[in-house]
Amino acid sequence: MKKYLIILIFICLFVFVGCSQTQNSYTISYDLNGGEASNLVTNFEAGTKVELIVPEKEGYDFLGWYQGNNKIEVIEDQNYTLVANWKIKTYTITYDLDGGSCDDLIEKFEHGQSVNLKTPTKEGHIFSGWYQGEEKIEVINNQNYTLVAKWEVENVTKA
Repeated sequence: MKKYLIILIFICLFVFVGCSQTQNSYTISYDLNGGEASNLVTNFEAGTKVELIVPEKEGYDFLGWYQGNNKIEVIEDQNYTLVANWKIKTYTITYDLDGGSCDDLIEKFEHGQSVNLKTPTKEGHIFSGWYQGEEKIEVINNQNYTLVAKWEVENVTKA
């Protein structure tokens, strides 16, 4: 009986010691969701401060790292599977019609979207084009614009 009691004590000690040990290292796996990043931390030791890298994806703004529906901003001592969350970039066009008028002007567009600039009208004038500063703008690229309509006075000959 004494032999069984000693065996039982060793089993209890083994279970107790085994259960009280904590994990010392953790892993982070990443799904960049079409983005790019370098120097991503994939392994870390307990108690280590981990800075999450901000990835890049052309035409998108990074919204954060998510694990499931939870946004992860601070890394704690646990394993992670992180997914990059993105929002397509949106650009704006501000217009100064300089006394002219134009319907249905496009004021916002998304990265990669094709934008055709409308031709405004102004009584007694001919539209010369849209300008941003001194530069005539004919093609809209992926950026914000402040466009000013330039006009020439229409020559009217009297008969």
